[in-house]
Amino acid sequence: LIWLRSGNPSAQHFESPMDMALLSGAMRADFLPFTNPWWSDAPFTNYYYFGHLCAALLAKTLLAAPHLAYNLALAAFGAFFLSTLWSAGAALTKSAKFGVLVALLVGLGGHLEPLRQIGESGQFWPLDWWKTSRVIPNTINEYPAFTLFLGDLHAHFFALCFAVLWICLAFSLFGAPPKRRAAILLLGGAVLGAWLMTNTWDAHIFALLFALVGWKTAPREAKFPVFLGVFPLALLFAAPYFWRFESQVSGVQWALWRPNFASFLLLWGGWAILAILALALPRETQNRDAQNFRRALIFAGVVALLLPFGFYIKGYFGDGDLRHQDTVFKFGLQAWILLGTGLCAELFARFRAWKAPRKTVFAPVVAAPLLVVLALAPLAVWKYRAGDGAAPRSLSAMQFLGEADQKAIEWLRKNAPKNAVILQNVEVHNGQIVGAYDGKAGRIATFSGVPTPLGWSQHAGFWGADFGAIEARKSAIPQIFASGDWPRAWRELRASHVYFAGDAPPNLPEKSQKWQFAGDDGSKVTIFALGEWVR
Repeated sequence: LIWLRSGNPSAQHFESPMDMALLSGAMRADFLPFTNPWWSDAPFTNYYYFGHLCAALLAKTLLAAPHLAYNLALAAFGAFFLSTLWSAGAALTKSAKFGVLVALLVGLGGHLEPLRQIGESGQFWPLDWWKTSRVIPNTINEYPAFTLFLGDLHAHFFALCFAVLWICLAFSLFGAPPKRRAAILLLGGAVLGAWLMTNTWDAHIFALLFALVGWKTAPREAKFPVFLGVFPLALLFAAPYFWRFESQVSGVQWALWRPNFASFLLLWGGWAILAILALALPRETQNRDAQNFRRALIFAGVVALLLPFGFYIKGYFGDGDLRHQDTVFKFGLQAWILLGTGLCAELFARFRAWKAPRKTVFAPVVAAPLLVVLALAPLAVWKYRAGDGAAPRSLSAMQFLGEADQKAIEWLRKNAPKNAVILQNVEVHNGQIVGAYDGKAGRIATFSGVPTPLGWSQHAGFWGADFGAIEARKSAIPQIFASGDWPRAWRELRASHVYFAGDAPPNLPEKSQKWQFAGDDGSKVTIFALGEWVR
């Protein structure tokens, strides 16, 4: 994963600048919730940021700068996920080697959608990597390999390692003596609380799995404490976070969802084939605890897969054509981990216990073609994200910026006081309007962690800012730069220390300060400061 990130390290595309802003803001914070990096006069309370906070704390411990911490976090939390997935697979199959295969199939495997592309184009390669995450129309269908390789530090990315850790904790309840069981339940409550803050979507199905396993494995006199010990502790652990949290979810709408059947089969047909292969093998008669838990995983995975057929959770997209998008996405990723782990472990456990000599022929003949197809989608994503090799390898997420930009960002990160605000022309770079999903828009705030009055306007709206106020700022900020209306800027920003990034503005107060950063490539960035010294 480090090698992959070093080939294409820039936090420039998709929503990686958003995640970069959250990581920078969390690393700069002295209190929680930290200041909204793209709406400077409000706390950040509208999006799951606990995963970013975990990465920020780890980076601060290791003294890593935010632009390096971004790619290190992608590699580290990806490694946490895959290594824990191997541990779960090894425990459920009683084999370290088969644990590796579980990790490869669930964590790095794909689906059958490439068959549609091959049939339509008539060629085996190359593939459209993006379509592998948009298999069913009007929905998102990310799978773990896509999430790992894409390079966005999203909440559902951080939640992957929590999901597999939760599976390991649940399985460890089987046969646990009373003292160890109590420790597992306490740890489970803390993990569930952290998970609620990281990606609340995931907690419900996995919590149900944990409760069922705890009830099944608990002594008769200790069944009720399973619920007393885990869930209230989780809520207590997460209470400070949710005290300020303002969800964008506006309710649950009960509605029948009928996906395109062919697309649904392309997405989930690989797991169906593995299930058929598992059923074709003799049942394993040993390791009853592992057998029961594998079935529990499969059952929970099927529940997660079927739930979106009956409802959708209303968010930013309301009741429009994309209303099912996030619900199918979140529950589908849960189903992938639960169903995939359970099915793969069941298949390999049965195969390992099969004594017939013909299994040496059965395995390659049946599995090889399937494994080739399942590897195509992840390989397409890997090929795209690995870069073309033209740029030197690096772990700097701001590699795409000019040298002057990078110097100014580093200076601000080290010297700007905690209550500083940075003002840049909104979604403008070198005099040109850039799109809201362009990493150059709001780049100084994004990479320095110094908040700005307005970053990506669309995301400021996603996070609860009034769209009327957003439009007002979009028109006001260019006027401040053009006219030098500093009293207005002072009123708008409500900060003790205000920095301006850009070309020399008119009417700059005499007592203001400025710093100019020049790059070897001829670029330059000037930072002007109005602070308490000019009052």
